[in-house]
Amino acid sequence: MSKNEKILYAGIECIVDGKPVHCTLAWLNNPIDRPFLYRNYFENYPFGKTVELHLIRKGTNSTHSGYQVELPESVIPWFALRIPHITMSVANDCKAVDTWKVFATTGNCTNCDITVIGTVGYWTSKRGFQTKPLI
Repeated sequence: MSKNEKILYAGIECIVDGKPVHCTLAWLNNPIDRPFLYRNYFENYPFGKTVELHLIRKGTNSTHSGYQVELPESVIPWFALRIPHITMSVANDCKAVDTWKVFATTGNCTNCDITVIGTVGYWTSKRGFQTKPLI
């Protein structure tokens, strides 16, 4: 473990429309050298598990575009956000974390039925996507 490295978020990495993307399960932003801060979150976490993600709606607004995701039962206990989604694009000066707002209404959304395969893991500030337990 590297000092000053952080666990940024837990989630599922996959490929959508030929682009590597992810569905965040939880924003953690914890120092990796202080495991007591995230020990409870990762208890029984399905590190490296391959899962199917069902993309059920595609949506856009003036700042964000993405897909609403139906999560598999096996990862729902670790989901800690509002609406599961995958961000495909975001305007300058905007945050990808706000893509869920596109799906809070039926506005600019269309139903879809797409299944993609993803891997459960977490991202760190220095090593990127990881699938093995921290300790």
